[in-house]
Amino acid sequence: MPARFLRGWKPFRVNPFPSTLRSQDRRAGRTPPTDFITRPVKVRGEGTPNQRAANQLVQECEEKIRMNASQMKVIDFKDVTVEEIKEPGSNGVTVRWLISEKDGAPNFAMRLFEVEPGGFTPNHKHSWEHEVFILQGRGILVAEDKNFPLKKDDAVFVPPDEKHQFKNDSNEKFTFICVVPIEKQS
Repeated sequence: MPARFLRGWKPFRVNPFPSTLRSQDRRAGRTPPTDFITRPVKVRGEGTPNQRAANQLVQECEEKIRMNASQMKVIDFKDVTVEEIKEPGSNGVTVRWLISEKDGAPNFAMRLFEVEPGGFTPNHKHSWEHEVFILQGRGILVAEDKNFPLKKDDAVFVPPDEKHQFKNDSNEKFTFICVVPIEKQS
């Protein structure tokens, strides 16, 4: 039996949200869209088995949407694209954006820097802080008034508006994680 508009019965959309046609459409004999289930489903009252099943399906869909909006990410760093830093005042430096706004991170970006022997980042300053963790090699953090030697397992805080530069003074690759806030566009 095709989906007819019987008293007390409404068609049920596959999507699974109920839909109704205006009364003039029903009188004119217009039929529901083709994505309707062909048998009528009673939606009157909360206690019918079909209504409980529909409510459960809606809740499951909403939960999946919430989970997808805040999905966690696990990735091998070698699978992330390497970008060469081409800013003036830098040499032999690459970066991988491990976690960024593209991944749904609302506040911070995590970057992996690799500085070749003899390489260095630009000597610069900006209005945000850096949190840095040294993974491999040795280097120097050049500040305005002092140089800080860095080695594997050191943690570094660079405050906002401090001029700084990272240099590799070893014969091996100098690798570190750098976390920065994501700039908000207001």
